[in-house]
Amino acid sequence: MSEQIDLKSVTLEQAIALYQQEEISLGRAAEMAGITRWELMRLLKARGTPVTVQVPPTEEMDGRIVAFLARSR
Repeated sequence: MSEQIDLKSVTLEQAIALYQQEEISLGRAAEMAGITRWELMRLLKARGTPVTVQVPPTEEMDGRIVAFLARSR
């Protein structure tokens, strides 16, 4: 059984720590902290923390595009 996270109890610092430990994505950290992804990116940059954006492999993205186009016909 997975544990539910009460997002209101997660602080900005906790979300940043999870992001820095690569436990969660940038978007998830921002969501948990209650700020936008762009606000979090600016904050991390100001602190000197590297920002990484995870991008799926080309093959996976191609598969998503094909699936999307098939659904929209």
